[in-house]
Amino acid sequence: MLRAARYYDAVVELATELTAMPYPGTLGTPALREHIMIFLEQTEALLSVDPVEGKVEPDACQADMQRRYRALKADLLAEGARGDFDIHDMELCLRRLSRMRRLAEQALKAAVTLRKLNLSTGQTVLQGDASVPHSAV
Repeated sequence: MLRAARYYDAVVELATELTAMPYPGTLGTPALREHIMIFLEQTEALLSVDPVEGKVEPDACQADMQRRYRALKADLLAEGARGDFDIHDMELCLRRLSRMRRLAEQALKAAVTLRKLNLSTGQTVLQGDASVPHSAV
């Protein structure tokens, strides 16, 4: 439980950083904006992983997100190098995307940790202090 709580603490810290961080004035070319939006949608999907269901393969999800993040980062840097993306805006965008990626990773780790805890105890951990056997869920 402490490990999952620590992951969720990191999620809160990263979310707080993101809310205080400025937005870039531009997001590069239309193709890059589309690439960013797809990455954000995929990252957001990881935030809604249900730790009880366990239908998600966490290693595959994390590897896929890393692959997509590296490709997006390469595109951002290439547009910045070509002058298609303001360098200051590119840097802001990179920092925001990096924190979003890390936030999703920490949320996924928390969900996986809770899933393992649920499997090892035979109970589903609910909000508050209540627990119920898996058969009741």
